[in-house]
Amino acid sequence: MNNEQWQLFSDQVTLNLTTNQTPLTTHTSESLEHTWHKIQNSIISAALQHIPNKKFTVRNFQHIFSTKASKLHHYLKKLGNIIRQTKHTLHNSTSIPLQHNQLITQINLSCNLNISPLPTEHNLISNWLALAKTEWKTLYHARNIENVKEIRQQINDNIMKRCNKLQSNPTSMINSILNRHKDPVKFDNIKTDNDLITDIPNIKLHIQQHFDQWTSHRHIDQQIYESDWQNEYNPKLHINSEWYNNALLELTTDEVNQTLAQLPNNKACGPSGISYEMLKHAGPLFLQTATALFNRCISTNCIPKQ
Repeated sequence: MNNEQWQLFSDQVTLNLTTNQTPLTTHTSESLEHTWHKIQNSIISAALQHIPNKKFTVRNFQHIFSTKASKLHHYLKKLGNIIRQTKHTLHNSTSIPLQHNQLITQINLSCNLNISPLPTEHNLISNWLALAKTEWKTLYHARNIENVKEIRQQINDNIMKRCNKLQSNPTSMINSILNRHKDPVKFDNIKTDNDLITDIPNIKLHIQQHFDQWTSHRHIDQQIYESDWQNEYNPKLHINSEWYNNALLELTTDEVNQTLAQLPNNKACGPSGISYEMLKHAGPLFLQTATALFNRCISTNCIPKQ
């Protein structure tokens, strides 16, 4: 997103807020939820129109191959490196890397290929590259076939294992599907106020009694709260209530803007679907409506439901 795109987004948010007749002051009979709904829809609608929504595919380059496929993959990278260096030699008329002939012989023996040694003259490199690319494709497909074969074998083994387990031990299979596992808790000893319990039956009995007492009904003596704690919740005479008057002052647009500027970028959206970047570039009319909404929240001591 460049500055021009953010400006288009800001203009669209301003247009949407104006069209939805979003209140700009605290003096309105409109509910907090209704006002927030207007602000949220205005921003989301503008974002869908002007912010690119690209779909990224996460690729895992940590391939897990079988033993044979890993070996083929190793030689595939070696052959590709030789081809790239040879291309560079042809384009720049540098010396031919004849030191790779030994590696080419090793690739031929290990992978049953027929790659000829590197030529000694530059005019023969083009033909060698064409033949080497053909062998590279052969090795590439062999690697893929071996990898697919190994994956298919793993899938078949797991299917067979699941079917056998479903027939032999259906209870364990159902518990595994529903993720019903009981993790055991082991106690070697329990230390009480006056004793150390090491006998296993007594340990189990002590744990059972503990949880029975922990979840049992408890009688609450209300007189304790009235006599001991009532004074703790009475207003403090040495605290002046005027000290907190500034906490109830209305926010200004500059304060809201400064707070938004301190928010980090590249963070995931919350339940509202609005990112910090959207709020920062939503425009001055949004700041005015948001400030009015915040001040209404302060005066009513509540926040709108998202």
